[in-house]
Amino acid sequence: MAQKKYSHKRMKQMMKEDEFASSVDKGISWIKENRSLVIIAAAVLIVVTGVYVFTNSFVDSKRDRSEQALAKAIDIVYYEPAPGETSRYENKEAQLNAALTELDHVMDSSPTASVAERAQYYRSDIHMQMDKADLALEDLRQLNESSTGVFNVLVAIKYAGLLEERGELQQAVDVLSKLEDMPLKDALLLDFALLKKGEMQLRLGETESARLAFTRIVEEFPESVYATRAQDELDKING
Repeated sequence: MAQKKYSHKRMKQMMKEDEFASSVDKGISWIKENRSLVIIAAAVLIVVTGVYVFTNSFVDSKRDRSEQALAKAIDIVYYEPAPGETSRYENKEAQLNAALTELDHVMDSSPTASVAERAQYYRSDIHMQMDKADLALEDLRQLNESSTGVFNVLVAIKYAGLLEERGELQQAVDVLSKLEDMPLKDALLLDFALLKKGEMQLRLGETESARLAFTRIVEEFPESVYATRAQDELDKING
């Protein structure tokens, strides 16, 4: 019987198939010989996957619960009875106390960092409405140290404004000065912060520092609604 001949290409293909089959056989043999190890590895993989899924689900669930709790508190803060409706609260003070209680509850319930910061921000506002300036200042001081980005700008402006009301101009200027090196992507309201800083520096007699603040608004934020005011202040300084 004549021996069957194969092309060089076919021979290479058959060799690869043999190598693959041999590798599969070796793999099957190894699995049989190390069956316990394979089972343990598979179990570990299942556990790790389960922990990953559970952790992400838990984080999402925690975030949802935190947001819902904060939304409930904010609803109390801004609650107004509909025309003809009897208010749920005896008076404004009772409403503010109810909102404050709810915000304290949010902050004590291990919320996400974002929810905790916003809850504290609203709490500072309520403390201001209740003429508890010291408590409001402490909330804002903590937030000013921990918050970042655009939210930090909002906190710093509010914090500096309260310090200004108390006549603590230098401390207010120091708070706003820390915003000057922030990234441009977070520069929302930085023009307003610079304007307030410049105005307070004029009151402190720091004319040259105020000039720099107003000049920066005019040069870096020419489209700002505060650019005209800044230019007016520069014109007064320059005489």
